[in-house]
Amino acid sequence: MKTDDPIQLSDKELFAKIYTLYYNRLVAFALTKTPNRQEAEDAVNDVFLNLWEKRHFKISETKIESYLYKCVRHECINLYLRKKVHGKYLEHIKHFQTANENDSNNPLLAFLDKEYTERLSIVIEKLPEQCRKIYQMSRNENLKYQEIAQKLDVSINTVKTQIKLALQKVRNELKETLNE
Repeated sequence: MKTDDPIQLSDKELFAKIYTLYYNRLVAFALTKTPNRQEAEDAVNDVFLNLWEKRHFKISETKIESYLYKCVRHECINLYLRKKVHGKYLEHIKHFQTANENDSNNPLLAFLDKEYTERLSIVIEKLPEQCRKIYQMSRNENLKYQEIAQKLDVSINTVKTQIKLALQKVRNELKETLNE
């Protein structure tokens, strides 16, 4: 029976039980917010990753379920917003590509493209070795998370976590470059 007594999520066994108990339910819930199963699973995994990172806070056993559902809902909203921003970003790139095709001798566009590419390469080189390797396998070799996990003999969650960290660092560094 659930109690209002606070539970400590740093207990690995308890955390594993919560993960096992709620994972499938949360994925099903996430699928009501996003039609893509991979995105739904990523959202749930991100919630559990964040929960583990905050494992030292306490929450009552009766509130954990609603807390997890709220977190998944917010993660799905954030995913939607990131996709929306990504779509706008792609529109801008297409616009610049079209402009570049119309005026292939435009030195400003060539300079900006070269500068962006160089900055991206520098940011990727700064990533920790495993993070960089996983990111490059995902982006350059177009490997799926499962394939990367098998090749490197790591868990799929490790791959997801490393990709998430890499994307955060790339996004932050490039945002700073664009603001300069």
